Amino acid sequence: MQQIGKKYYRELIMKRAEETRTIRAASIELLNRCNFRCKHCFILGNNNEVITVQLFKKIADELKELGCTWMLLTGGEVMLHPHFLQIYEYAYNLGFSISVFTNGSTVSEEVFSVFKKMRPELIEISLYGCDNQSYEWYTRQSNVFEEVDKTIQRFKADGHNIVLKTVLTKELLVSYHSIKEYAAQVGLKLRHDGFILPEVENNCANRCQLHRLTPEEVFSIDKQSTALLDNARKLLAKNDEFGKNNALYSCSAGINNIFIDSQGMMEICMMSRHLKYDLKKERASISEGKNILQSSVKAYPPLSRKDKCFNCKTRIICRYCPGVFLSETGDLYTPSSWNCEYTHLLAHEIGIE
Repeated sequence: MQQIGKKYYRELIMKRAEETRTIRAASIELLNRCNFRCKHCFILGNNNEVITVQLFKKIADELKELGCTWMLLTGGEVMLHPHFLQIYEYAYNLGFSISVFTNGSTVSEEVFSVFKKMRPELIEISLYGCDNQSYEWYTRQSNVFEEVDKTIQRFKADGHNIVLKTVLTKELLVSYHSIKEYAAQVGLKLRHDGFILPEVENNCANRCQLHRLTPEEVFSIDKQSTALLDNARKLLAKNDEFGKNNALYSCSAGINNIFIDSQGMMEICMMSRHLKYDLKKERASISEGKNILQSSVKAYPPLSRKDKCFNCKTRIICRYCPGVFLSETGDLYTPSSWNCEYTHLLAHEIGIE
């Protein structure tokens, strides 16, 4: 009953935010650095810049004034931020519902203690194998699975809401069933993703394609989820409404959701980093940044008949994202062939093709 109430409340807040075009959620990249060097990762992690405590407080204060409810703290690896707990406690005391993304390998006793008193809404932990050997091969770090396992067991014992997540890559496919078994053994939900993203600021599509499975390979696993297929069918009910909206960006990015990177740059989302607003500037504000970024988004011409996505009947169920398109194809209007092939497999499965 409590979960139903929480879900209803979230949906109510989201609907209200859409109606009023207010920011409901903010993803904040505390730092770009990570102790792992995972083969697939689209974040380079090659700079040491971090969100300062002073800048974070300024951001959090304004987000609170604007009515933002949810905050994601991500990286890089958030636990490597020298002032992670100071940042977390400040956001928690402002009343944000906080999600934390971590690889689980460097969680300190102090973090465990604080999280017991100031509980995050969600902790997502990445999983890249079920033993030290597979972890070392994939993350290029030795003797870390034992630490990750201890973290998962500790957070679970403390009663936290935890989701495990992994990626479907050519290298990890052999470990996927073992990872599923591990998640089942510890009694936690496992989420996977087979669409390996390009490096977000380097148009490095070839690199991600080295690690991707084919659309057919990924979909053969995905279609085992009734939730995926049921959700796609529900989305189809909005197809007529969605098909009339041929704006380049037809999502809530930059309207109800924003992304702030480790350099203090505000962007409409994690994947659309070509549009930026510098929050470090004197008198800079999220409100001004939102207006400037939205003006830039609206300036893009809408999809036209020459564009592949124009009036595509499967667009409502695909991962349509101009930011991803730009990173992979070099063009906001040109989708990746992988994405199209996967979407048509899904469309065929639910009977619309």
